[in-house]
Amino acid sequence: PSSKNLLITPRGKVPINATKYSNFVSNVRFDYSPSEKDLFISIRDRLVEDMERRRKGEFYTPLEFVNLAHDMASESFGDNWKDSVVWDCCCGTKNLTRDYKFKELYCSTLEQGELDSSSRYNREAVSFKFDFLDGDRTELVQKAPGLVAALRENKPIIFFINPPYGTAGNGVGKEHKTGINKRTERTDEEFESLFNFKCENIYGQFLQRIMFYKRTYHLSNVKIVLYSPALFITGPKWKRFRNEFFKDFKFVKGAQFNAGEFADVSAKWSIVITLWESGEEKGGIFDVPNYTHGNNFKLESLSTTKLYSIDNDKMVKASDWVKKYTKQKFNYDAPSFSSGILQKNKSSSCGI
Repeated sequence: PSSKNLLITPRGKVPINATKYSNFVSNVRFDYSPSEKDLFISIRDRLVEDMERRRKGEFYTPLEFVNLAHDMASESFGDNWKDSVVWDCCCGTKNLTRDYKFKELYCSTLEQGELDSSSRYNREAVSFKFDFLDGDRTELVQKAPGLVAALRENKPIIFFINPPYGTAGNGVGKEHKTGINKRTERTDEEFESLFNFKCENIYGQFLQRIMFYKRTYHLSNVKIVLYSPALFITGPKWKRFRNEFFKDFKFVKGAQFNAGEFADVSAKWSIVITLWESGEEKGGIFDVPNYTHGNNFKLESLSTTKLYSIDNDKMVKASDWVKKYTKQKFNYDAPSFSSGILQKNKSSSCGI
């Protein structure tokens, strides 16, 4: 898009005549079969500009982990959970729901192109363009009146989502993510008045908006099936978030897998699928099976990880424990270097 006279290929950039190329494309027609169209849609995430996808933290969910979440929901919420009101409020091309049938499904996303390319899927659903974080609720009434009625009537509702993971705090240079987590002034006021804090991560903002709907409409039966990093459970910086989230939702079930399962994503971190339901979470320790591909490429759980929310006063971080027992006990003078061969004039005191 930024260099219309260049064709980007795996072997490098190829100069082209943009006018002649446009004439060629406009005069040649390809009739793709339904199965071929399905293939394009299934790999859409890899066709979209990689830079933009990474900037926002948007990733295509592999089918086997979609099926895993559905199985977990059936085990936890019952086989008839799809008879409830289900809302995928960041549906993309509907890969979380496309292979399943629902009684009352709502699919919304920011990009109209995603809805257009996935129009063949979940035709029973009400699909509409909507900004879940900043969208006006009057717009929601116009586009999904049945959903608003369900909220007002306090019907059981399940949020089935894989929201973006991006935050403005990472990225460098022109790829920096500054701005992707900014909300409108109205949204900031809503979140501030209800939670008295701001959340940097976009997936945290999605959970904030779910809490906002739950409290605004006085919903008593809300469930969440969520794909996300595990930091909102374990990270110290998420303590204020957990103080609010654990008032509204209690942990039901979880699973963990390597983020490298997503296309072109680093394998140095993990993604968790967590299920939550209305209630208050008082535990803070969650057993989460770890899944990986076994024989015949089927998912297998070989171990279990304990995720700790370190907010309880009885829990001590390892760094705090080390400081407590070593402070002022083991100190020694050591030279300080400004480089590999230059020593500073002043020595420094180092603690073990």
